[in-house]
Amino acid sequence: MGITLKHNKLLLAAPCAAFIAGLIWDKVSSRVAVASIFIGMICGLIAYFMIPDDNINYFVGNVFSLCIPIVVIMIGSLFEKEHFDFEQLKAYQPDHLVHAFKE
Repeated sequence: MGITLKHNKLLLAAPCAAFIAGLIWDKVSSRVAVASIFIGMICGLIAYFMIPDDNINYFVGNVFSLCIPIVVIMIGSLFEKEHFDFEQLKAYQPDHLVHAFKE
């Protein structure tokens, strides 16, 4: 019983939660976000393999994989002092010419 392509969505729910939290909250540090991804994937896989019912184990594994990173980010961000400055993105000017289309 190994991980197949069927299980790839189970592994992708955790990074989605960390990505969305990083887009909307400035208190998310990179260490907490990366830790939440791995903790979420591990919890999702444990839930998937520990539930014997094939009709519900995939759903519960996905829910754990999505919700556990959110909880880890919320709790971990309370102890981190790192804040992302979204204003630096507004003022960003590239130091090179960007070509979006070939002429």
